[in-house]
Amino acid sequence: MSARDVWHAQMEAGRLGRWDEVAACFAPSRAWTLMPTGAVFQGRRRIVGLMAGGLDAAAVREAAEPHSEFATDGWGLFEYTSRGPIDAEGAGRFAALIGTSADDSGALAGQRFEVPVCFIYHVDATGQIDEVREYLGRPAITLPLTG
Repeated sequence: MSARDVWHAQMEAGRLGRWDEVAACFAPSRAWTLMPTGAVFQGRRRIVGLMAGGLDAAAVREAAEPHSEFATDGWGLFEYTSRGPIDAEGAGRFAALIGTSADDSGALAGQRFEVPVCFIYHVDATGQIDEVREYLGRPAITLPLTG
């Protein structure tokens, strides 16, 4: 299985909420690093938690709009725009994700978001992802116009 195939398998499993399948795509003790903050999510349990929490911010996560994709047998790059409406229950998590106050979460509920994202990843000889670096662009949020 190529690096691209492994990457797409975990993306599809995550989209469907099949977290055991997502976990199986990752080497047991490897890391997912958010760049440039340097936050590291080490091991399958923490990686799956990161992914599930990010997906929970949206009521409906629209299909990824890929911009660039490249892969070899071991390394890959996947760049896309993530977008969808912000769920009322996920608004607080989304506010924390984009670095705004929890007080702003009420204004975020029901609004649309767009976040450009780029992943650079490595697949080891066993066919599991053993390194991910995730680069997030500046989120764009459509808020209602006031006064």
